[in-house]
Amino acid sequence: MSHSRICTITVLAIAAMIVAGCRKPYEKHWDLEVDSSAYHLTYMDGGFPLFVYCSGDWKAEFDSDVDWIRIQNGTECGTGNGIVRMSYRYNEAAPRNVNLVITSGQFSKTVAINMAGVEERPQSSTFTPRFVNSSIT
Repeated sequence: MSHSRICTITVLAIAAMIVAGCRKPYEKHWDLEVDSSAYHLTYMDGGFPLFVYCSGDWKAEFDSDVDWIRIQNGTECGTGNGIVRMSYRYNEAAPRNVNLVITSGQFSKTVAINMAGVEERPQSSTFTPRFVNSSIT
């Protein structure tokens, strides 16, 4: 076999391996991540999504019993990337907080959720309405 034929076969073999290697799509693997480690809420009622990035099964739960915030039904666990949808009630009292713990196998992430109390709300500005005196014809 000539030297040029060996080089040609080698180049073709390398090209075939490169093409075969490019056919497998890249897949990102996440052990467990969340989009934020803390949320700071006003005293008003509302809700927010918390994004979970995970390649396996995961579960979200509070570290204590609370009645002012809840995980909406159907979003407390999942497989793969997902969203935990939170809703919370108006706070008529002092500031409050709770931790949301997301676990997947041996991995866990803690998300601190802090809610302002009514004494922390901004002072309303004084507004004096002005009336326009107009005549209707």
